[in-house]
Amino acid sequence: MHHHTYAIETHLPFGRPALKESQKQQIRKLYESGERANDIAKEYNIARSTVYKVVNEGAK
Repeated sequence: MHHHTYAIETHLPFGRPALKESQKQQIRKLYESGERANDIAKEYNIARSTVYKVVNEGAK
């Protein structure tokens, strides 16, 4: 069975588990304190684009 079909059949999100709100807040704090998005991404095992998405989400 391919992972793709498995994810659809079990209604699981693709990729990594969703970030908790507390983690998102921590990511924003780290980013605002000058931590590089690359380093945050590695620490949380997420894509760098996700770091920016979380940071921009919080800026609303």
